[in-house]
Amino acid sequence: MLSVLPSLVEETTTTCLYKIDLWKRYRLIYPKGCSINNFYKYFKKWQKENHICKYYPVHVTKIPEPDWEVLNGWRHFTDTELWRKAVIIQDSFLNRPIAEISAQIELSQESILKWIAAYKLKGMEGLQRKPFVNPKIVESNKVKQANILKLLQQTPKHHGQNRAAWSLAALSRAYAKEYGSSLSRDAIGDHLGIMGYRFQRSIERLVSHDKDFKAKLDNIKRILSGLKAGEKFFSIDEYGPASIRIRGGRTLTKAGEIKSIPKFQRGKGWFVMTAALELSTNQVTHFYSRGKNTAEMIKLIGVLSDQYRTDDKLYLSWDAASWHSSKILMGHLKKINTKTYRRLHGTPQFELAPLPSSSPYLNVIESVFSGMARAIIHNSDYSSVEECQAAMDRYFSDRNEHFRFNPQKAGNKIWGKEIVAPVFDENQNCKERLMKGRKRTYNY
Repeated sequence: MLSVLPSLVEETTTTCLYKIDLWKRYRLIYPKGCSINNFYKYFKKWQKENHICKYYPVHVTKIPEPDWEVLNGWRHFTDTELWRKAVIIQDSFLNRPIAEISAQIELSQESILKWIAAYKLKGMEGLQRKPFVNPKIVESNKVKQANILKLLQQTPKHHGQNRAAWSLAALSRAYAKEYGSSLSRDAIGDHLGIMGYRFQRSIERLVSHDKDFKAKLDNIKRILSGLKAGEKFFSIDEYGPASIRIRGGRTLTKAGEIKSIPKFQRGKGWFVMTAALELSTNQVTHFYSRGKNTAEMIKLIGVLSDQYRTDDKLYLSWDAASWHSSKILMGHLKKINTKTYRRLHGTPQFELAPLPSSSPYLNVIESVFSGMARAIIHNSDYSSVEECQAAMDRYFSDRNEHFRFNPQKAGNKIWGKEIVAPVFDENQNCKERLMKGRKRTYNY
């Protein structure tokens, strides 16, 4: 009887030695052999004499090269379980005693033999722990998620709740009312995460309804992509009216302290700044006034004529404000573009490249205004208009000097290689940092 047990064990193809399976194979060989109870008694005696547990065989006899590399990696992991498995398989292959391995990794010999047997049977796949999955629970979760999706496709008002958008609590109440079983808000949140849904804030973006939107945008791209020496392209806009008062903003504060500013303040004055950003050199030209009108545009054209007198052509790009396309301004441009006037005054030619209507997010200078506001307007408390304007002058002076010594064109998507904050891109909202009014909604 005992002589046949080693051969029966060697032929075992499962991870564990099950006595009933051994006895069945034994009876196939010896139909008139001993009974199952006597077989169990002899088997237990044989196990004790040969130090064999139910996990068999004892040593790994072969480790493929790819498995060896993976196990080497596991031995350097911080994951204790993976490190133990690597030590078990590799040291077993090197015929290290199971007792020594057990003492080193602080794991029972029975568990060590289990992993050895699992590796010999299934390779690296046998070392992976497969979590138990209850098919009934899986099916139940699918039903719950389908029901939640049905609710999302309706509005809360359809379920008697005076809300414009779903919340987790509202979904929980509607689920219990509709399907007769409770589902907590946390459970609904977990199911929504599995389904790929999440709360996010919607962003209000300006949308242009200009019928010539594509034509105007293509014209600007064409000009910029083919800008020659002696030609300059200006992004133009006004900042303000800006009042002088205490301003709030993001600032470093000690934990527990709250910086506050008066809600109602007496202004110390106000002003409007008109500015032009030259995209190829990233230089800003600006001046101050008390209004936004045609006269200021004519003044800006005069300033640019003097500053860029040596150039041949200046392109002006601005939004669709009424004073940017007034009859007086058009007449002035027509006058200064005549050959006689240009020859007499030595001025460059001007050409308009207007932006589509309702699209200030395409105006690159808005990005410059945003950076300027964060640097010297937010958290400010200027005592006068003159002090604020002096700070702006220093800001633009430092900015212009930086880009003179570190040349970078403004317009990442147009030029295709420079990375700079102000960019001209139809997908970019240059005013986004200045805009407010975000609304919280459920996105699905």
